[in-house]
Amino acid sequence: MKIEGILYPAGTSRAVPATLEVDLQGMATLVGSYADITTPVCHANELNISPRIGNSKRQLRFHDGGLFETTDNDAVDQIASAFKTHHFQRAIHYLESRARNVALSAVTVIVLVGLFMVYAVPMGARHIAMSLPPSMAVSVGEGSLKLLDQMVFEPSRLSHQRQNELRDKMASVSANAQNDHVFTLKFRHSQKVGANAFALPNGTLIVTDDLVELASNDQQIMAVLIHEMGHVVYRHALQQVLQNSSLSIMLILVTGDIISATNLAAAIPGLLLKTHYSRSMETEADNYARDYMLKNGLAPVHFTDIMHRLAQSHEENLGEDDEFSDILSSHPAIEDRIEQFLKKDP
Repeated sequence: MKIEGILYPAGTSRAVPATLEVDLQGMATLVGSYADITTPVCHANELNISPRIGNSKRQLRFHDGGLFETTDNDAVDQIASAFKTHHFQRAIHYLESRARNVALSAVTVIVLVGLFMVYAVPMGARHIAMSLPPSMAVSVGEGSLKLLDQMVFEPSRLSHQRQNELRDKMASVSANAQNDHVFTLKFRHSQKVGANAFALPNGTLIVTDDLVELASNDQQIMAVLIHEMGHVVYRHALQQVLQNSSLSIMLILVTGDIISATNLAAAIPGLLLKTHYSRSMETEADNYARDYMLKNGLAPVHFTDIMHRLAQSHEENLGEDDEFSDILSSHPAIEDRIEQFLKKDP
């Protein structure tokens, strides 16, 4: 079998018209216009053959560094087939040369990417968030509060006496939590946020004046704060931000360099403003609140009562055209969550 092409001999800059001859035993010999390159080269199995991509030129590289280039793809395929070499490359060509195979491959890639985004990214985000050093949670929490105070919040209008009363009750709740987290309660006023409470990664719990006024008793406020404690314990804020930064997840999962995730710290406060907890995260925090309340003698009905009030309050404020209308909306599908919460109630 003979193949016409161009030879680029090893160690020179020449481009030499040449013929590659392969005998029945598979010995490949180059024949060129210069006698000094007419020499047995190697067995066909030793040739490094480039994949076939359409009708583009193929490259056959020899162990000494020489390169033979040809457009006779069919002849190259015959050599590869006859001497059982480069099965993978032939399989790739088979797949890409048939429209149905290309379509099937595209669908397969889309399905795999979808599965990766639905399952691998959330699992990776959780693993990374739980592995990050506490110092990062502190840094993110402090940066987020400063940004929120600039963009969303005003100082609380509650009296110092009222704030201290709630802080004392929160201190008691936190002491019974039996975990290593330190929680700090802060109060803010904001017409843009309305009745709400949420947690920053460093354990700072923020309650708006409107939520304090909305609650019919302090047990309802504590129930909401216990739920927010669950978000801190499970690092949901960091998880969600990392999950939304799926490229970072992929890089960290591939490299295994958890510490490099700390480079996200500067960007996370801004991303946190646009973050919404997933349904599974809300359920996990709800379950944390329910378990805590049952263990510490606080009736779960206080949680469902304040959820009903929040649902009504948020429904009344729907439709307001404001750039912050859905910021920090950490309570989506409240009625569904109440139903699930009550189903677990003994």
